[in-house]
Amino acid sequence: MKVIQLNQNILDKDGVIVKAKSPVKVMEEIEGKEMEIERLEEKVVTLGAMLCKALLRNDGGKPEEEVVKRYNLNKKIYGCEAAELTDEELVYLRGLVCEAFEIFFAGQILELLDNVK
Repeated sequence: MKVIQLNQNILDKDGVIVKAKSPVKVMEEIEGKEMEIERLEEKVVTLGAMLCKALLRNDGGKPEEEVVKRYNLNKKIYGCEAAELTDEELVYLRGLVCEAFEIFFAGQILELLDNVK
């Protein structure tokens, strides 16, 4: 088992931390009534977020066992700052990353995974 730090930031080609807008539900008073609304919130993109995105990518036609494997690995990673992963899980993630992202981001993620102790 190896511990991977999932909270590592992803950088763009200029070395700037990548941020993405995500929908967040908040309660707000509108005309005297509390209402749930959705706002876009800017968040830093982390290694964990990119791995989850690769795991949840669905290009259709996945066998049930593949879906379950991805789902369970996503549960192990999602929202965590670090996770213990087996060598098999790391190899699996590396393959998914190569399929899911453009070369620059895939290369960066693979580099971060190579530095796992």
